[in-house]
Amino acid sequence: MPHITTSPLQRADGSATFTSNLYSILAGVNGPVEVQRRDELPEEAYIEVNIRPGSGVGTPRERHLESIVASVLHSVILVHLHPRMLIQVTLQVLQEPSEKLMKGRGEVALLPSLLNAAFLALVDGGIPLETTMSAVLVAVDATSGVVTEPSIKELLACKSVHALAYDMQGDLLLDQSTGVFDMATWENVADLASQRCKSAITGSQDIDEMRDEEQYAEPWLRNTLEKKPRPENFDSLRPIWVSATSQVVLQHRKLFNAALLNASIQAFFQPTPSTSRVKPIHDPAHSTETVGDGFTANELQTALKPALSSPRDTWHPAAEYAECEIRDLQPGPRAVTFMGRVANIFDVGVGTGKTPKSAKGCVKLCVKDERAAVTVRVWWADEARYLAGLGKVRLGALVSVWTNHISNGEAGNLSSMAAPLFASLFPERDRSCHLMIHSRSDDGIMLKRPLGHSDSRPLTGLMTLQNFIDGGYDVIDAKILVVVKSLGMRKKIERKDTSVVENMNIVVHDDTAEANLGLWGTVCCSPGTTLSVAPAEGVAADTLNPNPDAAKAAEPWKPGETVLLLQAPGFKLGRFTYLNLTSTTLVDVDPAMKDAVWLRNWALRQKCREAVNPPFPRGVLDLELLEHSPLRCRYSLADLDDFARAAPGETFQGYLSVIVMEVRLFENYKRQMLFAGECCCMPLYANALAATCKECDKSVNLRLNPKLLNQVIDETGAVSGGKLLLSDQAWTELLGRIPAQLLQMSCGQIKYLADRILFGRLTLVFGWTGDESKAGGRICVMGVRPG
Repeated sequence: MPHITTSPLQRADGSATFTSNLYSILAGVNGPVEVQRRDELPEEAYIEVNIRPGSGVGTPRERHLESIVASVLHSVILVHLHPRMLIQVTLQVLQEPSEKLMKGRGEVALLPSLLNAAFLALVDGGIPLETTMSAVLVAVDATSGVVTEPSIKELLACKSVHALAYDMQGDLLLDQSTGVFDMATWENVADLASQRCKSAITGSQDIDEMRDEEQYAEPWLRNTLEKKPRPENFDSLRPIWVSATSQVVLQHRKLFNAALLNASIQAFFQPTPSTSRVKPIHDPAHSTETVGDGFTANELQTALKPALSSPRDTWHPAAEYAECEIRDLQPGPRAVTFMGRVANIFDVGVGTGKTPKSAKGCVKLCVKDERAAVTVRVWWADEARYLAGLGKVRLGALVSVWTNHISNGEAGNLSSMAAPLFASLFPERDRSCHLMIHSRSDDGIMLKRPLGHSDSRPLTGLMTLQNFIDGGYDVIDAKILVVVKSLGMRKKIERKDTSVVENMNIVVHDDTAEANLGLWGTVCCSPGTTLSVAPAEGVAADTLNPNPDAAKAAEPWKPGETVLLLQAPGFKLGRFTYLNLTSTTLVDVDPAMKDAVWLRNWALRQKCREAVNPPFPRGVLDLELLEHSPLRCRYSLADLDDFARAAPGETFQGYLSVIVMEVRLFENYKRQMLFAGECCCMPLYANALAATCKECDKSVNLRLNPKLLNQVIDETGAVSGGKLLLSDQAWTELLGRIPAQLLQMSCGQIKYLADRILFGRLTLVFGWTGDESKAGGRICVMGVRPG
């Protein structure tokens, strides 16, 4: 017997929770409410069904289920009572089986729970209903046995699954089946489902068809409806729901429906009064009012600037779209939907439309999966809505496209060689097409493999950056794998035609060369702009649970970590190599390939090795363990060198006894280089705890410059300046004060402190790690002891 809870939501007109042995559904109903003009029906209410999955965003699967549920509810609700109104039903999947069902079975198994939850919410909201209904799930096992309300194990092993719904009179409202079965099996399934539904509505004692008074199921629906409180004038109300035994109410419903169908249009309006108010005589000669043209200001504004479809409006497909991969697309009229990642963003141009609904501009997107690519041209008419939605699309973003036509592209015009087919979308005017950016369901792993890539053979046309500069650009569809080294600022540049375009320069490199990558227009949002995960208008906050994988996928590009695979980039050779994105360029962001992993690790090691003042590694070394250990190892610089070469990947720690031969504390203080840091691959120096980066205008926290200790020696070797990486605690123990107190000292005090440290013998509590991405091959000093 299912578990039912009514009125769990306070702000909905009606709500209910339906929990079966497979699914738990939360349903909410609002209505009748005002409907948007495009959905208005002159003779009946418009039923809108929204299904939200347990995780992620809705897909064409949910759109298909919404159309089925809406058609069943249309047969139950008295839609003619509320013409030109909206009844909105929202269904949230709270719980689903842990084991994934086969494609097709999961949709059929979910339908009965959705319909039962929706009906209970309609009753709770007081929506006028024509009849009572119930839905049941039936499975046929391998021995042709019929099982109602099967478990997850029975669903996985069954031959077919059936979802059926019946009303109180026994009329079939829903029949969805999948699997292998014959007509005799279906008749047995329908007979058992009909008995189950009637038993849920009326109870076994009211069903004459049951043999030997066999009770098929508990009358859970009848018990739930009888628990609902009834108003005092319930008998005088129009029938909302009735039972099979209430013949008087059933006859009342039939008479009311007959009267409703035979009524004229005048019956829906208030009667005209017998006498009307006498209007004063209007004298044009003595009137000072301005005679208008009969139109109000709102009507004129609507005609001059008609409202377009907003990207925030909930989009529902009007027909069923075939879900397919990009390589399976065929030219011609066909409703299809596909998913891929944005590989290129190219602004076609901005025009001046003759009418408010005319297109003002177009963005050409190249969308690819792991096997093929397609060009998608997205037109827009409202610049503000474009900047808030499509204007923030990024390279590498996961998108889904719905379109009703695929076309062949002309060479050099609408599509590229890598993406010969194209689709045109105008979501603000054409409701049959749609583009959705997956900002919350992208885990950063799906569809990351480059075109033509295989683990068994190298990628065709892949070359180093230096080979590309030396003549590899002549190769058709040449590919280069680079990593981001630094990000420049976004600038606005005015063209000769007085138009303004955004520009951003990125420094990229590999282990052979370095180049500048120029981004222009909409694609400038890709490196540094993250997709917003704030709740949109009309969306409940509890449906936007933060997804850590999605947040990671939406992070901005990071220097030394983000890898780009560029195919057929534009170039300009000179003293410094300049790359740009043309309309035929394909870009893979962090592609799933071994070469990208190697290049990212190399860039991290190189970044930490060349850093002026890298951060002290955390969680690698343990000072407390070393100081309280019964075995304390004292190393010489020669011993440290031998151990590091013998075990390059090991981490060890101990003590070093050294003499300070050179201190540059006073010199760096005079040169305003007492503290050091790095941002945008540019070193920052200042006699302050923070400094502002000149590239990105961000405030960067600084640490003491490692080159304050220029050289230390012992009896076996020497360490040059900058090769000792001291922690904040080590600097405090060496200087006798915290770093911030150095800024309060005068020049004479700074010089006196440097002379005291010079030629002194120190014992360094050090640690060494073979991972160069942690400390950049430097000796990490955790503490300083005298002597």
